Amino acid sequence: MISLELKRLTHLLNDIQDPNLEKPEMATDFDVVLLMCDLISLIRCQIAKTIRLEVQASQPFIVHLPENTLRQAVLNLVLNAAQALEQKAGGRICIYVDKVELGLSIQVLDNGKGFSNELLKNGISSLQTSAETGSDLGLAMTEKFVHYLGGTIKISNQPPYGASVSILLPDECVISSIEPDTSYDELKNS
Repeated sequence: MISLELKRLTHLLNDIQDPNLEKPEMATDFDVVLLMCDLISLIRCQIAKTIRLEVQASQPFIVHLPENTLRQAVLNLVLNAAQALEQKAGGRICIYVDKVELGLSIQVLDNGKGFSNELLKNGISSLQTSAETGSDLGLAMTEKFVHYLGGTIKISNQPPYGASVSILLPDECVISSIEPDTSYDELKNS
């Protein structure tokens, strides 16, 4: 898993350095819930140990999407949430994955201070920031990816506190749902 992540990061850095690169990553078939569980395992060593990470899904879903780009998009959201929770005892980040009537829903929630009123009013933009550190560029990159796929992204604050980023990808991205097996359940709850 670490070797694959290093290859993905090398590819991402090469893409960023190549100003002429405009072609998107090819879509492949994969279990999106397993991808989220793997992502959580990789992120665990990058964020404060006091932050609780979890993935919640009713079942695994096979999707046809650009896997590395989706991983990077959700990674951006989770790292933004972790940054907002850095000084908070009892911080929690949850990724919810579900098949809804209109497509694939991925929601990243945290129990931090939430988005600024300015960001909620003006929307996502790579030119503004609601973070005390950082640029919210990851949020803007995620928005670009979601729109490229024909999806929508919505930011909001959840009562009584915390941020929510909801992604809805078109129904044609979901190939099928599969019955979970024991190994999946063990991974999801670790």
